[in-house]
Amino acid sequence: MTEKLKNLLHDRAAAVDFAVPDVDALTRAGDRRRRRRSAAVVAGGVAVLVAVGGAVVLPQLLDGDGSPEPAGAPAPTPALTWASGQTLYGPDLPGGKVALQHDVRAYVRTSAGFVLADSDGTVWSQVDGTETRVGTTDAKAPHLVSDTQGTLAGWLDASGDKPAYVVLDQATGDTTTYDNQPAGASDPSGPGSSPYFYAIDGHTAYWRDARGAVATDLDTRQATVVDSPAGSDLDITAAKGGLIAFNGENGTSIGTSPNDAVHLKGSFGGPGTFSPDGHWFTEDADEPKVWDDTTGERVKLDMEYNFASGYGWLDDHTLLVLGQDGWQDKLAIVQCHVPAGDCSPAQTGLGSFHQLDQEGFALPVGSRMGQ
Repeated sequence: MTEKLKNLLHDRAAAVDFAVPDVDALTRAGDRRRRRRSAAVVAGGVAVLVAVGGAVVLPQLLDGDGSPEPAGAPAPTPALTWASGQTLYGPDLPGGKVALQHDVRAYVRTSAGFVLADSDGTVWSQVDGTETRVGTTDAKAPHLVSDTQGTLAGWLDASGDKPAYVVLDQATGDTTTYDNQPAGASDPSGPGSSPYFYAIDGHTAYWRDARGAVATDLDTRQATVVDSPAGSDLDITAAKGGLIAFNGENGTSIGTSPNDAVHLKGSFGGPGTFSPDGHWFTEDADEPKVWDDTTGERVKLDMEYNFASGYGWLDDHTLLVLGQDGWQDKLAIVQCHVPAGDCSPAQTGLGSFHQLDQEGFALPVGSRMGQ
């Protein structure tokens, strides 16, 4: 799910005799740009895991019948989903779960349904309980992107003679291939040395080609270079409402380009995600971090865990955090209200990291756990 979590799992696996887990707006944007230009903040940039803004509960690693133990009032459900084995779970799904035709290595959601990649690299579209094969992606390191408030999702297909970016519209079921611009560079160590699909924001896709990181209008196919030196998969880690999360040596910065971006004070870089309205940003870390991206100021959260990481959003002001006290303790899903900072359990009684390894699961963040 997150780089920090991956490292944590691997470190702990090394100390115990079990296998390493396979864990593996726009109007507001104008105002923000004006504020950014007057703020004279040094721009940085750091990678963000594209965690779709969704609540996640870990699958069937719970006591009793495998159902989550509610903690107080039930958490909001629009994004409450997870996958385990060949089943997609979620309290808002008919009967609480949907049987799939395959396992799940990675998946994302849109406003219309889910897009999933299995261990063979097959990409599936799941809408209203019906699944359809829609494409192919990397089986070992699947990576999917989506706009959770729209109907588009995308992935890289490198199975042909030339790598291609594929975009699916779940409202129509149509896929469109974008391969007219070279996806790699002649210099393997230079910018754009390998293709990568960073994010989708509305009808704009962010990916890497020979020019660096580009923003492509999916309707006109016109592309604009937004970061020509981009050569890492984490140079751009999220996009929302015209704003981009850039990755750099000084941490994460938010803006329309690296030149006008606001640096998030105290960020170290790593996976992260915007709130649905694009006003707040959370970064993967050992402790939960969230910022006002118009000022770069960090919001304080009233929470104490030995390990905790923000990874998604229930709504514009509700951050989801995965927390754990001791490494053998069960995980908890906590919801924190931003900017108030008060937090409360959303789900408790989840499995430990060891149990996660035994069961295997996927979260709607677009990448394989530990990838």
